[in-house]
Parts: sequence; C-alpha cells; structure tokens
Amino acid sequence: MYQNEATSNNKALVIFLLDVSGTMGKPMGGQTRIQVVQNALKMTITEMVQRSLKNKELRPRYRIAMIAYSDEVYDIFKGVKRIDEVAKKGIPKLEPLNRTDMTKGLRYVKQLLEQEKNNISKDCPAPLVIHMTDGEFTSRDDPEPVIREIQQIKVDDGNVLVENLFVSDELKVSIPDTTAWPGYKLGDDVGNQYGNRLLSFSSPLPEMYRTVMSELGYSIQPNTVMMYPGVKPEFVQMAFVMSTVSRGPESGGPKKWEDDPE
Repeated sequence: MYQNEATSNNKALVIFLLDVSGTMGKPMGGQTRIQVVQNALKMTITEMVQRSLKNKELRPRYRIAMIAYSDEVYDIFKGVKRIDEVAKKGIPKLEPLNRTDMTKGLRYVKQLLEQEKNNISKDCPAPLVIHMTDGEFTSRDDPEPVIREIQQIKVDDGNVLVENLFVSDELKVSIPDTTAWPGYKLGDDVGNQYGNRLLSFSSPLPEMYRTVMSELGYSIQPNTVMMYPGVKPEFVQMAFVMSTVSRGPESGGPKKWEDDPE
C-alpha cells in the first residue's frame, strides 16, 4: 500500500481544499493566514514543476484541483488540470469571505474523486486531499461522515489520503522547530477542541511519505497521522511537502530515487 510514486506516465492526483472564510484574514507572522497559505501554494506548484523536469523538458507528474469554500464552493481551476496548465494559470489571489461550510466543500471533493477514479491507473499514487482550515466549521451537517466516505474511496495504491492543516498561531506545539517536530499521533491533545477533531479525521502517514520528509530534513516519527499545525509559515510549508512525493528530478529531490526512466 502507498508504494507508487508520481511519474509522467502515472500522475499523482492532488486536491487542495481551502477554507477561505472570513477568519482567514486574521494576522499571522506579519501576513494574514490566507496570504501564508497562498505563498505556500505558490512554492508547492513551483516544486511540482521542478520535479516534472527531465533534461530540461517538462513532463507533468501531477494533476491538480483546487477547491475553496466558505458559504459556497469555488472550483478555482474548473476541474482537474495538469501541473503545467496550473503553472501557466498561476495561483489566483485568495480573499477571505464569509462563513465556513466545510461539509459542502468536502461533498464537492468526494464527487470530484468519484468522477476521477477511473482516470487513475494501477501504477498511480493514491489521491491526496490537502485540507486547510483555520477554525470551527459552521456547517449544518457534521463533516465527519463525508470525510470517512472520502477515505473509503480506493484505488490500487490504497485509499484516498486526507491531510489536515490547521492554520492558526493559537495552537501550542511541543517543539517549535519545524525540522525537529515529531508529528501528531491519534489521541494527542493539540490544545484545541476543533483541532482534536481534525486530528481524528486525518489519515495515517504512509511510510514512503515519511521517508521523503526525513530525506528533506524533517523528523516526523512513525505511526503519526497527516495533521499539521500551521502555527507559522514554516509549518505550513512542511505540510505542503506531502503533495510533491515523487522520484527526484534532474533539478534536485531525494537522491536515493533515480530519475524518471522513460
């Protein structure tokens, strides 16, 4: 399970689910929360492009969807696009809007995954949903059943992975150094009731993903889950590392993996 790596023949599907409710306009580290996330997204897209290069030729290894939600759902790229198409479009400016209907956003993601499932070959990595939020949801319906349904969608490489990034500088972390932080395990108390719920929703971290993080200098421990405290920009950037799992490209990356053989 979770052994497939993104290549140009077997592209990884990554869905960014972004909370753009009003509280994302709160300050964080000299910026607003939503600006921190937008900067991390730009860095991630750049890294995805670099990892898709071979002999200076772009061979896209990723397919991307970007869904934002507040009271309504906004499909930023109008469906799933290759990373080269996303790079040409660029990341639009994200603006904080109204309330936080997380369940509505998750339902849209579930529908999108069901539509895309037949486009995922047996050698593709399992789809990854990176969910970013900063506060208590105001959905009429509990989001947990929808998250569980998303996590039950299965491809050959494994079930869909759901990562949660809690963007707030109000959380407490035991080790403020990003590279030394060991990660969360199920049952940990993150110091926030809503954060604890997000933790319980998060998928287990596959060992291959943890290996990638170790090679990039992080200290995430085994048996942790995909929940990250966005207490400062460095933690937000660490959480987005998950989306670029692939073999090391010509321009850099984990050295133990060979370049795309095609």
